[in-house]
Amino acid sequence: MLATCIEVLVALFGVMIFKKAGLQFRLLIFLLLYGAATDIFGWTFYKLNRTYVLIAVDIYTLAEALLMVFIIQSIGLFNNLKNIFKLIYLLLFVCYVGAYFVMPLISDDGAYRGPYSFGYLSTVAVLAAWASLKWIEGAGNKLNSPVFALLAGVFIYTFCSVFIDSFIGTTTGDAVWWIHDAANITAYLIFAYCFYLIKKSTTVEKSVINLPEKV
Repeated sequence: MLATCIEVLVALFGVMIFKKAGLQFRLLIFLLLYGAATDIFGWTFYKLNRTYVLIAVDIYTLAEALLMVFIIQSIGLFNNLKNIFKLIYLLLFVCYVGAYFVMPLISDDGAYRGPYSFGYLSTVAVLAAWASLKWIEGAGNKLNSPVFALLAGVFIYTFCSVFIDSFIGTTTGDAVWWIHDAANITAYLIFAYCFYLIKKSTTVEKSVINLPEKV
């Protein structure tokens, strides 16, 4: 609950700088709001209708997977890998259909959620780490870069959550879920710093902010 409360506050802070933010930051703000709404919906209706809550979470999972990849791509560091990203989107969607529509016909224990989460979180973590390394190669103070803060937040969120989310639907997952919350809170605070950097900027940011200089 604490993690979601912080997520809401950070998302509202993001709304305040929405007009100054570039595309990737606006998508991040939307994702934070969507995630918080999904969590609140889950708390409210879990005891009344668990099926509807799981459907809402499952839909959010696909949205998060696709949007996080797109956020990283929209930064502009992988313009020469457009076909690779198209393949990633396709695999994320196809695997989602297999995990959430085909697997339930074979087994209804909910364990299929874990492998998909593990897969997309691993993918995003690798992309975020790779993008961060490419960003560091550029000139400038990285601590004052909203893009670097965004990438760092995404990496921490996905890397720390990847192993925890692989246990979704199991008793082990329930026992170690606090680690997931701690990682989320850390990521949200980094996103808040990212929005702060945009807020104190004197110009309206474009879709790509502070791109590293070409060497």
